[in-house]
Amino acid sequence: MTMIRWKMVNQLECQHTYGYITKSKRIELKLNKSHHNDAFVIANGTNQQRVTPFTVTQRRRNNRSLEKLPENLRVYRQVKLKKGKRAIRKQRYFFQPGDLVRLDNIVLTVKGTMSKGKSVLLSNKKTKTPKKLEL
Repeated sequence: MTMIRWKMVNQLECQHTYGYITKSKRIELKLNKSHHNDAFVIANGTNQQRVTPFTVTQRRRNNRSLEKLPENLRVYRQVKLKKGKRAIRKQRYFFQPGDLVRLDNIVLTVKGTMSKGKSVLLSNKKTKTPKKLEL
């Protein structure tokens, strides 16, 4: 960024700022440190009407958190990999973990698929065929 900053500023004909300027303006306006407050200050905000910020969280499909895993994930791949073989499933089934399905007018959550997609494990610990389920 250091090498191309000025070329970008000159080509885009925009202004730039530094962190210490943003911080001093944020303290002057008595705002907490956050991304949306910094963006408000950088956009020369002073007394405009503000909306409440919202965050979008990404829901992970697996149950393991990345912080607990070591760098090499080989120990978690349940089968030993040989040349040309893959432990990652090649085929994805219609129902994925976390999907909401309707069974007899009851909404349940899919926990996983079994038997090569011929049965679906639901949140009530029962397995059903996909033909009986509605997404």
